[in-house]
Amino acid sequence: MIVVEAAAKGGKDRSDLVWWGLGSMVFSSTLCGLISTFAYISIRRSYPEILLATNGGTEVASGPVKTLLMKLYSGKLKLWKAFWLIYLPGIIVFPVVVFGLYAGVKKAGVITGGELTDFFVVPLLFAVLWLWNIALCTAVWRNSDNTNYRIISSITRVALVLSIAVPILKFVLLWANL
Repeated sequence: MIVVEAAAKGGKDRSDLVWWGLGSMVFSSTLCGLISTFAYISIRRSYPEILLATNGGTEVASGPVKTLLMKLYSGKLKLWKAFWLIYLPGIIVFPVVVFGLYAGVKKAGVITGGELTDFFVVPLLFAVLWLWNIALCTAVWRNSDNTNYRIISSITRVALVLSIAVPILKFVLLWANL
């Protein structure tokens, strides 16, 4: 109840609450992403033949999609394909779809509550997008050696690290200035 009162009161209490909430979201989503990555690596080492989930015995993906995903997550896809066909469209299209769906659901009246709802839902959406970014970066990192030029591999890895580190550093610096 204290959280709701602070959010409704506004002013300094509200901005502190927003920064605290966003900080916990960034921390928890990063932690969840790292745990998921390590769990995936552990499962993959234990059961290398299982790369895609199944749904009641039937495969979720088949054909070229399955082949692409298997190559992507096993690190056997060419770097240019992983970056230009998976990472860039995924980092641009997925956030537009997520926030577009949220705006559409809000406009249709399915979600009500106004500003207070946005206060809690938007950080959750950012956490989902943050996990998505970590998953895409992990996938491209695995394929970064699949190029003829060592410098391209190094540049890609630096860019992936920066795509994760810069938002975290910006958030920490903003938090420190409060």
